[in-house]
Amino acid sequence: MHIAQNRNRQSSKPPITPTMSSVGGKKRRASSTSASASLGVTAASTVEHGVDILPAIPAASCAVNEEEVNNGAVTESALKKPRLEDGDSKHKESDETANKTEKKDSKSTGKKSSDSKKSSKKATAKKEEEEEYKTMTLSEIRASIAALRGQVPPVPSNLSPDDAKSVTDWATSLQTVIEQLNLYICCVSPATYKWGSDRSGAADQNLAVLSSELGNAQDQIASSVTPRLTNVLAPVVDLVISKVITSKNEETGEEIKRNEFTREQVDPAFLKLCYVILCRNAALIRNVLMTNLIKIDNVIQDYVKATKKDASHDSRGFAY
Repeated sequence: MHIAQNRNRQSSKPPITPTMSSVGGKKRRASSTSASASLGVTAASTVEHGVDILPAIPAASCAVNEEEVNNGAVTESALKKPRLEDGDSKHKESDETANKTEKKDSKSTGKKSSDSKKSSKKATAKKEEEEEYKTMTLSEIRASIAALRGQVPPVPSNLSPDDAKSVTDWATSLQTVIEQLNLYICCVSPATYKWGSDRSGAADQNLAVLSSELGNAQDQIASSVTPRLTNVLAPVVDLVISKVITSKNEETGEEIKRNEFTREQVDPAFLKLCYVILCRNAALIRNVLMTNLIKIDNVIQDYVKATKKDASHDSRGFAY
């Protein structure tokens, strides 16, 4: 009877419904259902054996406790492990620092190289500017012409018409001085150039006198010295056949003629006379050249003085 009453009491109790947790989802709902079912079976068995029934524990709380335990274990293991990541981070920082230093060094090196290139370019440009043509001033022309007087050779004591080599060497030296003199005189006009309205009447007269005297000196040298030197240095010659070589082809029987040409003096007697005239008038020829060199020097010097005097009295800038 007592057993039957106890069973009736257990059957009259409401069934245990599983609780749903928002954390677990569907899987936790299934686990709670299975847990409640197992608890129901346990309760039934305990009723039969007269044991008190324990309250049901939600599956969600079990899962949360398991997660907390796992998290605690992971945290402890992470604390126990050596901090390799800190070492790696330190290595990375050192690598980054080294890379930054290398970049700075490379930038500084590149800057230095660019600076050196710029300086070399400037030096090259400066050198090119220095090597560029510059118009000679009148003072420089005068100094150069004065230096030519020291290059005029004296008359050799052994100068003779019979010694063609000595005559030719002396004439060549004189001709070299004359060529340089003519080139220097050609530089006078660019050095003294001014537009007509920028030059006073006195300046025009001074320039006209300078040009006239320089032309007169060149004319005297060209008429009295240059022809006598040219007759010796470049005598008149003619191209003539000196030898004819005839050969015959044995296979074809054809004759081949080869002509050899040579330069021969047109008038050897006239050339001999030129040697005699040059040797006889050597001292005077040298005197004509030296006199005109000195004259050109004096003319340029006088022109410079006259130009300075005219500039000091020029008042065209104050009145029209």
